[in-house]
Amino acid sequence: TAIGHAKDLGGVKSRYTGPVELVAKHWPPPDLHFDKIPTDALDLQALATPENDYYVGVRQAMHVNAPFEAVAKVVANFGEYQKYFPTYKEIRIVEEAPKPLLTYWEQIVSVFFVPNIKFYLTHDIDTKNPKRFTFRYQMKEANLLESCDGIIVLEKSGNTTRYTEYSFAETSPGILRTLGSGVVWSDSLKSYYLATMGMKLRAENPSWNFEKIMETSKTRYETFDVDAALEKKGSFYLLGKTAEK
Repeated sequence: TAIGHAKDLGGVKSRYTGPVELVAKHWPPPDLHFDKIPTDALDLQALATPENDYYVGVRQAMHVNAPFEAVAKVVANFGEYQKYFPTYKEIRIVEEAPKPLLTYWEQIVSVFFVPNIKFYLTHDIDTKNPKRFTFRYQMKEANLLESCDGIIVLEKSGNTTRYTEYSFAETSPGILRTLGSGVVWSDSLKSYYLATMGMKLRAENPSWNFEKIMETSKTRYETFDVDAALEKKGSFYLLGKTAEK
């Protein structure tokens, strides 16, 4: 079933730009099985890119025990994003309506010779379908990233919500890669997990403060087997496809 339309976000084009547009147009993915995901879990799968181990890809899927509208409100509240990403120095809105939504992100790199990672993301939010929203994003510019493409799909499921995200980011050749691909991957998966689980907990427990939300998120992360995820990287089923215009 079509859930959106290909739209040029005006950012840096990558090998994943077209495939991510296809996710937005054709749903659901054939390898996504929500009936096998526990309601309190985050199913995070690492996705490999052939011949480039510095291209970090992930698929995240989870049930959120909260109304669809409440979850959409949390995901769309970019003003709170920095609270979900403890390793980021700053996340802020740069431009918004009537201009395309543009956000700035600065990630702290805890190595003395490596500068912080700074990048801008442009966004498109499609709410035409009242039971299924999409949040696309694409890198506009950065200092240590070559590209970043991603999409979040929220689906109404009775009184709960299904959350799915695909994200692909490539680090630039040079100083950041001196850390090694293993460090880049493990740090990235941890950041994704904490933020996405944080959003789940925020929507499910609106009375909780962010300290409790992130402490709970960190506790759940301790049960996530990062090594196993990295050993069993999957592949993006649409890689190599081109979005129809």
